[in-house]
Amino acid sequence: MIKMQPVFVAALILGFSQSQAFAQSDDAIQTYGSLGYAEDFRKGADLGAADVKFGAKFNPYLGAEGELDVGTNSDVATHLSSPVSERINYAVAAYGVAYLPVTQRFNLLARVGVGETRFNLNNNGVAGRSDLASLNYGVGAMYDLNAKNAIRVDYTRKSYDHNGGDDNTVAASLVHRF
Repeated sequence: MIKMQPVFVAALILGFSQSQAFAQSDDAIQTYGSLGYAEDFRKGADLGAADVKFGAKFNPYLGAEGELDVGTNSDVATHLSSPVSERINYAVAAYGVAYLPVTQRFNLLARVGVGETRFNLNNNGVAGRSDLASLNYGVGAMYDLNAKNAIRVDYTRKSYDHNGGDDNTVAASLVHRF
């Protein structure tokens, strides 16, 4: 497994160091948090997770965010002709985000980043876990309900290392600006 901690630290340092340059060209950095639900489609298993994001929008077009998912349910998938119960223990990720304002209230977004997911596994009573690093990328949309709140939907593709395969994640959340 690739140790992702140095990558996360580097991404955060880069994101926050860039915020000073962007802050000079815009009035203020906009920070936000969101709470929602994510459905992760993985090799025949549909795994749910509570989804939390915290981020900063440096100007109308660029930002960075961190994400934490905590599993809410397990599902059974077949691996090597054997049923395996899987559950997301947690998933963490850091992203660079690009925004495309379509109207005053509606934005499209694209994001790319790195992540790490821990899966809890149970194969016929034998418990285990799998820690997989990933390259994540996706698209989404956000609609402002008012000046402080918005709704957001995302699609993210997670490409895992060490032949861990790929996942497709769909998330919906409420966003609050601070």
